[in-house]
Amino acid sequence: MLQTIECESAQGVGGSRQNREETKMGCHAHDASAKNEDYRLSWLSEIEFAEKAHVLKMLAREVGQDHAAAIDELACRGLDAALAVLTVAVGENVADAYLRHRALWRAEQAG
Repeated sequence: MLQTIECESAQGVGGSRQNREETKMGCHAHDASAKNEDYRLSWLSEIEFAEKAHVLKMLAREVGQDHAAAIDELACRGLDAALAVLTVAVGENVADAYLRHRALWRAEQAG
């Protein structure tokens, strides 16, 4: 919003029509760049969530638990809450196992 206000005020500044048009085009390019950055961050967030969900499923399978409750907690409250669900179900801390599974999954994805 602030960027748009700055662009609009820059457009109203005196000068030739060509300068105003160049300023206007620059503002549109800046707005498009900001939207692309928002899209990229959103995409990265989705990728990160998918990775966490995949690793939680692998971990739940390893400890003999259903993954649905952990995935629900991941979506609602984050990774710590999801790991807490599995920890309570298993009776022991699963954080180290999660990190191990995540490292293995990332190694598979890289190579």
